[in-house]
Amino acid sequence: MHTAMNDATQNTLKIHVERAVRPVHASFSCKRRMREALLAKAVKTFTDLRGTSECPLAALDQTIQNLGHPAKLTSQLQATVSPIDRLEQILEGHPNKPAWRSALGFVVVVALFSLAALIVTLFFVGFNRPWALQELWAISTGPEHLPLCMFHAALVLSGFVLAVHYLEKQLDGSLPENASSFWSALLKKNSRRSLIQAWFILNTTLLFILFTANRNALSSAKIYWTILLLTPLMTFLATWGAWHMVRLAQEKRQHHAEWSHLPLEE
Repeated sequence: MHTAMNDATQNTLKIHVERAVRPVHASFSCKRRMREALLAKAVKTFTDLRGTSECPLAALDQTIQNLGHPAKLTSQLQATVSPIDRLEQILEGHPNKPAWRSALGFVVVVALFSLAALIVTLFFVGFNRPWALQELWAISTGPEHLPLCMFHAALVLSGFVLAVHYLEKQLDGSLPENASSFWSALLKKNSRRSLIQAWFILNTTLLFILFTANRNALSSAKIYWTILLLTPLMTFLATWGAWHMVRLAQEKRQHHAEWSHLPLEE
């Protein structure tokens, strides 16, 4: 018996799934997982029913009934959304926004956590002996302490956002279809050139920061060569992260385009 699913049937199932998922208040990533899980369940149910039914329409109707009413599914799905997902929802924003906005949200969160870690460290360091006002003032204003660290951190984070923006702009907002991973992108001439240029941006920024922060210790050959040799590896990891964010942004746009135009009217 022929059990293949045609495009019209799959589209009908996707519409039913979208009626349940779209009203859910959750991040894009969370709703994407919901769509994929519900659609996979619907396809499996239809395939099983189609194998025992002579009428494809009857199998389709039974599949929709088995899934449940969209409003009831919406309520069930909403109950599965975790509180932490609210933060992810704020960071993600609209799927059609450029990748550098997500990167900016990411680095802001990193900066806030870093600041919190600094405050906790200062607290525990001074736990046995309260900080003197002069000591806190020296750390907060001295050119060798907090201001310089904050300046360096801002440069690193800004360089990362710039690399994400540069990669997406160079690739014209989309990635080659046959470059689905970072390694496959390195094999393509155009994307390889863009990745090397992004690496150069990050590497130059990081070298400047490390040499500036350790300028008093650069007379030591060990420290000098450690910075010079480790920075390219650190930059490579940052470039991979930038590529990953651009890739995620493209996938979000494609997924949004696929599901947002489904006609949901009864």
